[in-house]
Amino acid sequence: MPNRLNALPLDNACENLDWRGSAMTRPPSGVSTFNTLSNSDVLFIQNAVKDAKIAPFRGDSADYVRFVMDLRVNVEEIARGPLFNNLKLNKLKSCLSSEVQKRVFPSVIEGTAQEYERVLEKIKKTWGQSDMVVDALKENLIRGERISTTDDVDAMGNFVAEAEHVLTAIRILRRTDSQTNFDKFFSDRELKEVADRRLPKEWIKKVQKEMEHGATLRKLCDLVEKEESRLRSTFGRMYAKKKSIPPPPAKNSGKSTVRSGVTTAYSTTSNAPPANAPPANATVTNGSSGKNLK
Repeated sequence: MPNRLNALPLDNACENLDWRGSAMTRPPSGVSTFNTLSNSDVLFIQNAVKDAKIAPFRGDSADYVRFVMDLRVNVEEIARGPLFNNLKLNKLKSCLSSEVQKRVFPSVIEGTAQEYERVLEKIKKTWGQSDMVVDALKENLIRGERISTTDDVDAMGNFVAEAEHVLTAIRILRRTDSQTNFDKFFSDRELKEVADRRLPKEWIKKVQKEMEHGATLRKLCDLVEKEESRLRSTFGRMYAKKKSIPPPPAKNSGKSTVRSGVTTAYSTTSNAPPANAPPANATVTNGSSGKNLK
């Protein structure tokens, strides 16, 4: 496929976003307009947009930046020009939950570029304003899984991934929103709350030393990542605590282990007495003598 159809790298794509997070109409240099595309090019673009895997947006402000950038890279940078207005609108609708669709999507589709921009603007206004996004990201990071011990390597990895998600979202918001000051998006008190809720108590002095010349989320993330890397080393793996994985079933686990007189869901035979057997509490006599057997 010609290079003109390739999406821009993420960093370049960010620079072409307007304050709503949607793509500006000015195409970057090197991208041809739709009337120069062949039929095979058009078919390729249609299939590429339809097949793009974009997780649905469900109205979570913490997920807004991810959603907008997925649209930017996988849809808007590929499908340019009025020929693809309906394609973009249909893709956008398919990426919204039913509840979000009710709030922002028109009941009658006109198929115009302005309509597409209006939907994105409503999403931005309702869930994507910078303060909404930052507050939601903070809340998620503070309430996440605690690193229970100094050798809980899986929880460390989860924390690093969550912190990196926050830092990436802030970096993109900084590029697209010049009206908001992101220099101190986490206050010292909020960072302390993150450390108190998420990090092991044994790290208190280590955290204090790391933050003594200025507290930032990046420093906190780097500290945890350093500890995780140490535990994932050849020697450190012997000390790392990993989440337990259930052992595989034993070879004979499919056989019934039912004891006499006990019925379980795994039993393949009935414990009921034969049809002609006397009741369990009946008195059995010895033939015609009529004497009870003791």
